[in-house]
Amino acid sequence: MAINVLDPLFLTEVVQNIRTDINSFRGAQLLTGGVDLKPERGLTIEYDITYDDTGMTPPTGLNDPSPIHTPPVVKNMSFTNQEWREKVVVDREKMATLRKPGNKLDQLWAEEYMIDRMIGLNTRLETRFEWMRWQSLTGSLTIPATKTKPAFTINYGVPAGNKPTAAVLWSNTATADPLKDLDEWTLKFRGSGARAVRIVANKKVDSLLKQNEKIRDLIKQTLGKELVTSETLATVIGQSINGLEYEVYDGGYIDEAGIFYPFIPDNAIIILGQGVSGTMMDLVTSPNNYEDIFTGHIGKFALPKLIKGDPDQWQVINGATVLPKLKYVNWHIFATVA
Repeated sequence: MAINVLDPLFLTEVVQNIRTDINSFRGAQLLTGGVDLKPERGLTIEYDITYDDTGMTPPTGLNDPSPIHTPPVVKNMSFTNQEWREKVVVDREKMATLRKPGNKLDQLWAEEYMIDRMIGLNTRLETRFEWMRWQSLTGSLTIPATKTKPAFTINYGVPAGNKPTAAVLWSNTATADPLKDLDEWTLKFRGSGARAVRIVANKKVDSLLKQNEKIRDLIKQTLGKELVTSETLATVIGQSINGLEYEVYDGGYIDEAGIFYPFIPDNAIIILGQGVSGTMMDLVTSPNNYEDIFTGHIGKFALPKLIKGDPDQWQVINGATVLPKLKYVNWHIFATVA
């Protein structure tokens, strides 16, 4: 039986079956625990940002009433989830091949053509997801302006103490002391309910670390090597800072002008913590009302539209209604280092 490659069920199945590549988009694993999207019931996202519980259970006498413990709420968050979508146009020539009954070979070509289009749109959508994961760690997320709405910013309330600046910027490779800075910054996890487990930097900051005189001397003294490699750098960082893992992640995107923007800024380094109560953030998705205003689809969707005109054309729209929910604002350090 021939497949209608312009069927919204077929198109949506294609994009939903594309799993997020956690090697290309590291935030999907490191920040949201490998979970793609978590559903919300409506467009309004409301939740309490909390610190993990502190202190200890008090003693009680046998006939004492149980003391009441109130979890420490930092702030209440409320914002409207954001829709992201775009389309590709299927022109008349392609449309004729896609729609005619044809033979099995034609049908397979039609499926391959549409799947390729959806993979391209999905990659752009996943790139947007990854951008918002890392951007929220700065403490705020600015949604760009649309055709009808100005840009607006969500403030997640990351404490100022979790956004330090190196006393001597690491771009000063002769006198900066990155290992001392990192060691001091890990102390900020005390009492947070999380422990520091991983340092993440992009390639530019990684290069500064490899050029740093103190790190080069330490590698020479402890490992007997003149050459600073990714392996030796990770080794001395782990040995110096309680076994923290070190990872270089140089993911990013290229804008319409051809300029590359890394997800982690060229002047920053991030220390990630791990707690016992789940991930520090979720990507939450709301039902979209683009295809059906009453029973919108949650997660990624794809929808074909026939546009009558001269000539007629099909447009295929791909999108999702998604934003990050940063649940633990003190489970990471976003440090300015250059």
